[in-house]
Amino acid sequence: MSELTAVVLGGLLHDLGKVGQRAGEPLSPSNRESENICCPRAPAGYYTHRHVLWSGEALDRMQDFLPPEGRSLVTSLVMHHHRPDAPLEVLLAEADSLSAGGDRIPAEEEGQDFRSARLLPVFAQVDLEDDPRTQSPYRYRLKSLTPETAFPVREESTPDRERSQQAYAKLWRGFLQECRGLEPALPLRLYLPGLTSLLEKWFSLVPSASYGTLPDVPLFDHLYTTACLAQALYLFHAAHDELTPRAIQDRRPAKFCLVALDLSGIQDFIFTMGREQTRGAAKLLRGRSAYLWLLEEVAGLRLEESFGLLPVARLAEAGGKAYYLVPNLPGAAQRLEDLRRELEEWLWQRFGGSLGLNLAWIELTPAELEAGRYSRTLDRLGQAVERAKRRAFATRVFGGELVQRGGGAEGGGPCPLCPLCDQRVVAEGLETCSICDQVRQLGQGLVRHRFVVVESRRGDGRPVGLELLGHAVRVLGEAPEGGQGLALVLALGEGDHLPFGRRWVANHVPRFPPDVERYPSDPEEEPVRPGEAKSFHHLARDATDQEGRGAPLLAMLKADVDRLGHVFGLGLRAKGPEGAGRLTMSRYAALSRMLGYFFTARLSHLQHHQGYTDLYTVFSGGDDLCLVGPWPRVVELARRLGEEFRAYTCHNPHLTLSAGISLFRPRLPVRLVAETAERALDTSKEAGRDRITLFDTTVPYGDYPHLLEAYRRLSELVRCLDLGQGFLHQLLAIGEMRRRCLEAGSLADATWSAVLHYQVARNLLGKGHRDQVLEPLRPFLEHDARVWDHWRIPLNLAILADRKAR
Repeated sequence: MSELTAVVLGGLLHDLGKVGQRAGEPLSPSNRESENICCPRAPAGYYTHRHVLWSGEALDRMQDFLPPEGRSLVTSLVMHHHRPDAPLEVLLAEADSLSAGGDRIPAEEEGQDFRSARLLPVFAQVDLEDDPRTQSPYRYRLKSLTPETAFPVREESTPDRERSQQAYAKLWRGFLQECRGLEPALPLRLYLPGLTSLLEKWFSLVPSASYGTLPDVPLFDHLYTTACLAQALYLFHAAHDELTPRAIQDRRPAKFCLVALDLSGIQDFIFTMGREQTRGAAKLLRGRSAYLWLLEEVAGLRLEESFGLLPVARLAEAGGKAYYLVPNLPGAAQRLEDLRRELEEWLWQRFGGSLGLNLAWIELTPAELEAGRYSRTLDRLGQAVERAKRRAFATRVFGGELVQRGGGAEGGGPCPLCPLCDQRVVAEGLETCSICDQVRQLGQGLVRHRFVVVESRRGDGRPVGLELLGHAVRVLGEAPEGGQGLALVLALGEGDHLPFGRRWVANHVPRFPPDVERYPSDPEEEPVRPGEAKSFHHLARDATDQEGRGAPLLAMLKADVDRLGHVFGLGLRAKGPEGAGRLTMSRYAALSRMLGYFFTARLSHLQHHQGYTDLYTVFSGGDDLCLVGPWPRVVELARRLGEEFRAYTCHNPHLTLSAGISLFRPRLPVRLVAETAERALDTSKEAGRDRITLFDTTVPYGDYPHLLEAYRRLSELVRCLDLGQGFLHQLLAIGEMRRRCLEAGSLADATWSAVLHYQVARNLLGKGHRDQVLEPLRPFLEHDARVWDHWRIPLNLAILADRKAR
């Protein structure tokens, strides 16, 4: 085992003992007797930081599941990082301190309630207005991370010590048991993601520090960022031949580069189809979204390869960007510039500038990672990203080179699927160009299989699959055996993933049930078969009920988190006793990761287990999503997402979601649908955020459930009394009268209320059951402003629900 491997493993495992200590697990005699050589002594004479003894205990129990060589070095680093002597021990201690932002409370977390303290969600700390709110009552339960346990709960009193100790024991033993699934013989690039995924599962809801400091940093994020920092520190000092305690602890030199990978042109790439292609649109959207995700994954892999990094360099993903910490080696700027040119050249050759992957970086000192300075560091990186966007493909564009379009040397004419219209030519005898064919096959593969394998391109005659940046990407149904020649293996979504790393990806696709009689075949679509993916045409059929009621329409939902840049840059600035801010690398990582978890793991759980199986995920991750499905299910999921996001983020008013919904026929070009949904989303944000727009009506998200309830009750009334759509259209006309009366002061429309009561009496009251009839109409008759101010939403939905399908 190399020294680099040892410091990375040491970073990932150095604080595991906090769980064992809080669980009250017994220590072996050798670990118990190490107290006087591993633990610092307080002025009062007792030993502090005793959790390192349990970290040693964890490593003893993991011996058979760690890489075989150098295990003793890892144990030494872990057990001595609070009382360091050797250079590598000092290095791990420095990484540990920097991960906490330099604000770690030195006292050992013993006594008082350090066992009983629960993790405070970092969402509860976000504050964009220096709001003097009291400390949040929300805490996470002491459990492993799942789509259900990721929601914090209100906790008015601290759980007792015995229950807490039992919860910690369950986490401790569960983690050690699952470590048996690791394969230490795997190449380190494949082994580490498996270990990291286990740490994330078991220790994401555990506080890293809980004595003398706010317990708001997850243990997993502290472990991971410590490993990330330890790797960069080691490579920097090894390259400069100065692995000495003094050099390691000097925070003035620029030891790091903070790197951002930023995709641009995403919307056009996903939604634009040459010649307004509609057949197979669902399959193509799925493939394009997955293509972008894999492109960013492989670009990050190329960055790690350029610097000889193990896969603990990615710090966060947020707002379509991925952030990496790399060592500022001699010639680092040139390496990054070479990689930038490589990415640009590869993308230009394939997409002619319509899709970009901007690489930007800044040099920074360890001191710039400390609390109170990290937000300014992120500001500097953001400015670098904007500069990179402005100069993207500058050499190509100003050099006069243009991308070839249509009818080129391959002789087969223009590709009908390419983004931005006929951009590549098709070989004679084929339907599409090679890249569009690969994208479509990728979309198909990800529906059926759950392992993504990335390897260097080989000249052995085997099919390459999808080629990305010189790497071959394949999608497999079973985990590959061994790992030689593989650069990356990811298990997608739920289910067993070991020994490889897990990646949550929201890629749900609705499928035909065994009984397919209600789905007539369409000559323009693929044959209907049980278990196959539904087309947009067949999804629209799901909007009608068995009686043939309901407009056969689809809806597209677009949603994203409001003011994400401010949330990350300013949201934690004013918090904490330091006064300068609470934003540190580990808190930033936690905020990014848990936001992404909502848009991937939680959304996937809703679709697979909460009755939303008929919704198609175009993309979802980071901070935004795009879904397509039968319109009744989409408008309902929009409500569910809004309510769940509030609960997920501790009902913090500074963390909100905005959304836009566009209804459409399945034959409508998807590019136009996406533009309409995007405009609706923009309207929600321009109206003040925390809103949803539907039928050109923008409503506060908190009022949206009330409107859906009004729609459902009205729809039931219309159906029960067989009123037909005439009455609903009359209500729409009365709504217009009310609007003109209030907004334009039209006296001719001032009788709207009288007209409403007349229409109700004329159409309904003669049918008997007066209370039953009037109750669903009460919001309209009693002038409920939440309904009347946004009357188009409930009335139009009721009209669609009552429409007879053709």
